[in-house]
Amino acid sequence: MKNKWFSVKTIYKTYPIGKPKATDKHYDDSIVMIEERIVLFYVKDARRAIRMAEIEAKKYAEEVDYKNQYGQQVKQVYMGACDCFELAGSPANQVEVFSSTEIVSKKASRGALIDKKFGVNENLHLLNKRKIFLSEEFCGKIY
Repeated sequence: MKNKWFSVKTIYKTYPIGKPKATDKHYDDSIVMIEERIVLFYVKDARRAIRMAEIEAKKYAEEVDYKNQYGQQVKQVYMGACDCFELAGSPANQVEVFSSTEIVSKKASRGALIDKKFGVNENLHLLNKRKIFLSEEFCGKIY
C-alpha cells in the first residue's frame, strides 16, 4: 500500500502549577489554556496517522516546561483526543489540509457558531490574563 498524506488535529491543556510568588491585577488562577494543533503525516493509513500523532502529541506536551511571570511552573498535557483527515493529494498551495463537520441547530446564530469554532475574540482584559501562560524568559518576572 502506498503512503498518503493525513492531517491530524490534537488538543492540549496548558496550566500553571503551585502558588505564585507574586500576583498582579491580571492574575487569575481559575483559567487554563486550550490549544489545537494540526500536524501532517505521510503514512500508509489513518490508523498509523493517529498512532503517530498520539506519539508526537505526547512528546510535544512534555516539552512544555517553564516558569511563568508569577514564578509558577507551566505544564501541558495532551488531552487524548484527535481527529484525522485524509488529504486528497499532496500538500501544496490551496490544498485542503483539514476539514471537519458538525450538526448544529439551525437556530444557532452566525456569531455563536463562529465563536464556538474559533473561540471568542479576546479583549485587552482577556489578553492580559494570558500572562499566566507566558514564559518569564520572554516576558520578565513580576516577583
